[in-house]
Amino acid sequence: MSFAEAIDLLAHGLPFAYDKGCEQTHRRYLDMRHKTLKLIFLAAIFAVALVMGSMALAQISAVDDYLVEHLADIADHPGYIVRARDGFLSVYYKGRGYPVYISNIALISLRGRDREDAEKGITVATRRELIELLEDLGS
Repeated sequence: MSFAEAIDLLAHGLPFAYDKGCEQTHRRYLDMRHKTLKLIFLAAIFAVALVMGSMALAQISAVDDYLVEHLADIADHPGYIVRARDGFLSVYYKGRGYPVYISNIALISLRGRDREDAEKGITVATRRELIELLEDLGS
């Protein structure tokens, strides 16, 4: 075999002496490479899922900073909005985009018209009206 023929064989990826041993080695190499690529792909999916989960938790905890535990702890404000959030009635200060109180009143437990109003948002002017509304909706 001449030098030019050897270079041509190498350029095309063919071994000098092609026999069963080389074929098996090549198959093992391809299998190992395929498994490695699968592991890298799965690790990338896991990393993305981990980042997305931590971002979601950060948003939830940011909302929790503004929440009060009891309806009685809600401060006086010039207006309130009662709106559905995650299947429950939540209280928002008028003009703010985050809830200050999430009630235990499930949206599914409301009558048809009340449910529609809660999905759109019910505006009340005073804290007293807010408490009365939630007591009415909760009964």
